[in-house]
Amino acid sequence: MNALLILIPISLVLAVVAVGVFFWAVNHAQFEDLNTPGVLPLLDDPPSEPQGQAKATEAGGQSVLSPDPSGQPGGRSESAL
Repeated sequence: MNALLILIPISLVLAVVAVGVFFWAVNHAQFEDLNTPGVLPLLDDPPSEPQGQAKATEAGGQSVLSPDPSGQPGGRSESAL
């Protein structure tokens, strides 16, 4: 019987917190778009640039290619072989 004196207030506090979190989520638009999160894993990833390729950077409005730091084509140096 003494356990009920502790468990009932704890359950009431948890219920109030759960209701508060629910209303916070509704007010912050957490339930506005229910379809997109389910579709996101099915979408293709954007194509990534292969490693070892020269990257294009913009400098002064023009596209400039910066070579690989090793100076070798494909990003391999002779000491790495």
